[in-house]
Amino acid sequence: MFYKHTVAVPFFDGDELIYLRARTLDPSVKAKYLAPRNSSPPIYNYQAIYGYTGTEPLYITESETDSLALTQMGNIAIALVGGQKHPDSL
Repeated sequence: MFYKHTVAVPFFDGDELIYLRARTLDPSVKAKYLAPRNSSPPIYNYQAIYGYTGTEPLYITESETDSLALTQMGNIAIALVGGQKHPDSL
């Protein structure tokens, strides 16, 4: 169950939803990021490295929102999420 004031972040492989993680915007919630219990997220936006030539920077971030923002600015970015787990995560 996600809390109020939460942004859900879907992970896709093509058109297929393969994972779902959420970020709470409510400062009173102890766990900022929420994910299904006992799950491991895949690399967010891993498709961006297909065809990567190494001639431009590849940004590796810790959150989906950072990767998404960099991608929207025209950069190549992936996210290695879930590096820290909070005991109150779902």
